Amino acid sequence: VVSTGSFYASTSPPLERRLVQVTPTSRVRDTQQNVSGATTNWPTRIGVVAWCAYLLVASFLLARLLMGLIVSQRLLRTATPIHDPRISALLPPSTRAAVFRESALVSVPVTLGAFTPSILLPLAWREWDQAKLQSVLSHELSHVARHDGLAKLASLLHRAIFWFSPLAWWLDRHISEL
Repeated sequence: VVSTGSFYASTSPPLERRLVQVTPTSRVRDTQQNVSGATTNWPTRIGVVAWCAYLLVASFLLARLLMGLIVSQRLLRTATPIHDPRISALLPPSTRAAVFRESALVSVPVTLGAFTPSILLPLAWREWDQAKLQSVLSHELSHVARHDGLAKLASLLHRAIFWFSPLAWWLDRHISEL
């Protein structure tokens, strides 16, 4: 018997010559697994690429949110607390406690903080007349009363997790406008 590749040829007379495939069963299975693995490998690769893209964008949005929180906290730490009787006289008694601060780094009033809100006023607030100060404080205190900081934080977290959904982006934009 002479071996030629995966076939054996018999050296007997021509009438009895026959070819027999000698591929072992395990080799046939390996070949089938390689072929089937190649066809099912594309969905696996697409899934891995999709997960990597999802994690990349979600990580970017979460990092952006974290940087915003860090900058806000740094801004609050550098601001000076306000203990002015004009402000305490304008506050209604039912108002939830909020910390008032002033900073040269802001040019407009802003409310910062999701759990412990602080109202940050520009340095020019001392020059405002009573009516303007009352309207600014009412506006900023309405943000505190409605828990807008917490709603915005939840919206940004939702957008970071479900960034692939247009609804998440619309919801975040809509909450910001409100």
